[in-house]
Amino acid sequence: MKKIYTVLVCVSLLIGACSKDEENLPVKEVTPFENLLKDNNLIAYYPFNGSANDNKNSYDGIVKDFDATQDRKGNNSSAYKSTTTSAEISFPAAIPFKNESFSMSFWFKVPTNLHDATFTILSKREACRKGDFIQVAYKKGSNELTVEMRSDNVMTDLNGSATTDLENVSPTKWTHVVIVKDNSTRKTTIYINGKEKVSTPWSLPDGIVSIDNTAKFKVGHSPCVISGLNNFIGSIDELILLKKALTPQEISVLKNQ
Repeated sequence: MKKIYTVLVCVSLLIGACSKDEENLPVKEVTPFENLLKDNNLIAYYPFNGSANDNKNSYDGIVKDFDATQDRKGNNSSAYKSTTTSAEISFPAAIPFKNESFSMSFWFKVPTNLHDATFTILSKREACRKGDFIQVAYKKGSNELTVEMRSDNVMTDLNGSATTDLENVSPTKWTHVVIVKDNSTRKTTIYINGKEKVSTPWSLPDGIVSIDNTAKFKVGHSPCVISGLNNFIGSIDELILLKKALTPQEISVLKNQ
């Protein structure tokens, strides 16, 4: 009986020691970036780690003529690169861009020998009709980033659009872009590498700019190819879509993650 009691005491002591060890284990700290990815307003997150799958809501993309490439940190197969004007990544039309405020975040770079032209980076539009769409493009000749956003609720052009020069920024290196459509301030704001570059008030007399349409959301291609608009040539990574206006602090988190 004494032996059994001794064994039970030893086992009890061992279990107690293990419990204390577990209590003393360091708790993994959740990073600000991980917190942002848990935000209920996150629509989709595309790390482009070998696929165009969405890590949030299964809005998975279909890749055409983009090749896997190194990301800005040198990780292989962790971004996408296009060298041909036929390249595009197509996402479901069901991605919920409606009337809400929203933000788009992504990294891009272009080759040093890129010719002077305008290249579509992102678009959600139906052919070349004026209303309810967004289109993001890079203009090589003037080194500008343009965000064209129009809504059919009034007959005005460019009613939610913004353009910024990329002065002192070389897109031949990885460049971080955040586009914010803010219903509360009625402005479209572009951030480059974490810094606000331009904030343009909407030309709408009232109401909200809407880009709600049935077109697919695309990387690298626009259905409207007038005025010399080309499919994107270059690299893209870390595409994040949210149905809210990001704060400067949150944008800094995305830039520095």
